[in-house]
Amino acid sequence: MLSSFVLIFLFVSFVNAADNWDDFTNNLATDLAPLITLFGERLTKQFLSESISSLDNLIFALSPLGVMTAVVSMIRICGSSYLGAFNGRAQEAPAEAESELLPCVSAFTAELFNDGGITWVSGRPRIIKLVFWEQQDEKTGEKATKMGAWTCSSKVSPSELPELDIPNLSLNKGIKRRGQFWFYCAAIIGCMLQGGTVVYASLTVFVYPSHFKKNSKCVPSYAFPLYIVGTTLRLIGMFSCAFIMERSSKEYYLHPTKPSKIYWLQPGKQNIDDQVYKAFLIPKEGRDSSMTTDISYIKSVRDHRLDKKY
Repeated sequence: MLSSFVLIFLFVSFVNAADNWDDFTNNLATDLAPLITLFGERLTKQFLSESISSLDNLIFALSPLGVMTAVVSMIRICGSSYLGAFNGRAQEAPAEAESELLPCVSAFTAELFNDGGITWVSGRPRIIKLVFWEQQDEKTGEKATKMGAWTCSSKVSPSELPELDIPNLSLNKGIKRRGQFWFYCAAIIGCMLQGGTVVYASLTVFVYPSHFKKNSKCVPSYAFPLYIVGTTLRLIGMFSCAFIMERSSKEYYLHPTKPSKIYWLQPGKQNIDDQVYKAFLIPKEGRDSSMTTDISYIKSVRDHRLDKKY
């Protein structure tokens, strides 16, 4: 008996709300798009933690997911404690924000191998990078650059390079970055999509207004300039957030001048944050440990020039 009343109630409610349901289905895309844009938290943090160039920043601005997350992330890295108080992170430790949002290692953060993956940890764990080259004994990355076996593409002298005692694992082993060609393709596609939205908006307002009516009314003429202004400001804001985040770390690109090979050596039985890390010995190019000049190494370190300026 109760189930019959429930079915009758649902049927009557469905009939009475038919018009509202039609409105909901018609506006589904426009209702969900702002929510997806505002709250793409996981994807935004992952992209920011892997951005190392201005091209990455442009792609991030052209695909605006996680607007609020991008602003909060910039405040966490470069903002003052006054700005941090607005999002409840005034007393946040530097290591927590750096491990989530930056690709670099620093005095507060490091990376360790963990059962085939890479884990960010706080402090200074035991792990070293060994560089071997022909006619030399094993050396650390810093000595390899000073002895001329490796060179840096940046215009710095070997003495100006940061110390390499904290290896960058994610940029050199964990993340399989595609060639620059694919990044340019992504940027071009993003520009085309953004331009397509502008063309579509102009068609709905100026060319075919009668075909895009809502509630039997054409789109008002002021909608187009407001859309252009809003889209432009959003692109500038997202690019600025990504640019400031990317400039909070500095990358050095090292290349061998002599046939070389790289190993990462991680001693076992390290107890960090109540977790025990196993021992690992991993070459740069998987199982291929032959001497080669094709390998390269990215060293990313924390850059504090923009701290507390926003």
